Amino acid sequence: MCIRDSIINNPLSFNVDNIFGNQEARGYLASRYSTDKLQLDDCQVYLTSGGSPAIWLILCALSSRDDEVLIPSPGFPLSTTILSNKGIISRQYNIETEGGEWKFDIEDIRRKVSNKTKAILVNNPCNPLGCCYPREDLEKLVQIAEEFQIPIISDEIYEGMAFPSTEKPFVSMIELTKKVPVMIVGGVSKLYALPGPRFGWLVLYGPSHSIKPIQTELNALYQEIHATNTLIPSCLLDIVDKGTSILKENLEKWQDNYLTLQKELERIPGIILNTADAAFYATVSIEFSCFPKFQNTEEFALAFLKEENVNVLPGKIFGKDTFLRIVNCASKVDLLEFCSRFRGFCAKPVSYTHLRAHETGRNLVCRLLLEKKK
Repeated sequence: MCIRDSIINNPLSFNVDNIFGNQEARGYLASRYSTDKLQLDDCQVYLTSGGSPAIWLILCALSSRDDEVLIPSPGFPLSTTILSNKGIISRQYNIETEGGEWKFDIEDIRRKVSNKTKAILVNNPCNPLGCCYPREDLEKLVQIAEEFQIPIISDEIYEGMAFPSTEKPFVSMIELTKKVPVMIVGGVSKLYALPGPRFGWLVLYGPSHSIKPIQTELNALYQEIHATNTLIPSCLLDIVDKGTSILKENLEKWQDNYLTLQKELERIPGIILNTADAAFYATVSIEFSCFPKFQNTEEFALAFLKEENVNVLPGKIFGKDTFLRIVNCASKVDLLEFCSRFRGFCAKPVSYTHLRAHETGRNLVCRLLLEKKK
């Protein structure tokens, strides 16, 4: 509706006027991300064709072959793919669960900083974990960044999506430091449920002397590619206006769905539902001693798909082979059906006749014969 109205009312609004994107949209975002202590200019805002290109652009601007970038584990695998294609080294820092709460391993972050480290990537709220990181964790990470003068890439594509009643509200990185550059990644795909139009942005925040070299690199990259379309940015203000009420409804639904998962999945032996505070993801940790027929989360997820016709993602693909990711934005009826199938699957007696991941029928027979001899 917003796009149609924009075309009808202002057919010239999507002409190419600037390689960095629509001026009105950039001005709006500069104002939105400004704080009482620091007013942003629209030249600090870069429009992109979604959040993923924004991450690609800033990683390319900050690092070169054989440099290092610290990325979270578990984390969305896009950054690993981008870095490996560019010959840049991914240094994964651990995120661990403590009593169902996801927290940074701060000492692990410190250990992995080197003179080749060009950036620290943070995704908050987090995909795949569905959590907002506590302010104290973010402050400790910022202290390390400030000590070693390392720029922070803050992927905040799920910003504004914390549950209404969460005790851990979302905290943006721009609230925590003025001493190192912070690059904010945002977009409309998650916040306003508009993944198809492919519209995102990159906002540079920090001391002018430190962000100027980054702007120079980004400006050069924008000379090579037109990183955004022109139609969707021209509708941004209408999207925000109409999408805010939809977002509110969605957050209430997703929070209620998470509470349903808590109720339906509790007391399953070997399954721990971790805390979720935002967006539409939840994770369950698996104690494999309770499921001896599976050696990893991939085997568990493949068997669940084969036997119950339900797809969940194994933590292995996110860098930590201890959990499953559940997308909980389904209808209540479908969510309850998922819970029923998951409980039934977990309650099945142990059987060693399942094909493991990448195992052929011949290998299965050999494994069963060897296990029988033991």
